[in-house]
Amino acid sequence: MDPASGDAVLSDMGAACLMPADRPGLRRDLLALEVRALGVLFEELASHVIPDAVPPGEGAGLGALRQVAKACLDLDPAQRPSVAELAASWRV
Repeated sequence: MDPASGDAVLSDMGAACLMPADRPGLRRDLLALEVRALGVLFEELASHVIPDAVPPGEGAGLGALRQVAKACLDLDPAQRPSVAELAASWRV
């Protein structure tokens, strides 16, 4: 938490590493693991939204968040969206 503003700060460097350029299979697997972690975060965020508190017309955003979370959590890592696909398709 930012003590000056009270804003939440989100960070997680627990598994930080350099992506190996010379091992594409390992690189792909590490990125799929990162996408799964994003899916867990998105799922948790969606579960904490109070449906009655969502303004009319903005409920689609919550539904989209749940869909993205589900895609990121696909049991088959090859079926998960890439980080680039998430960045290109998600607008905040």
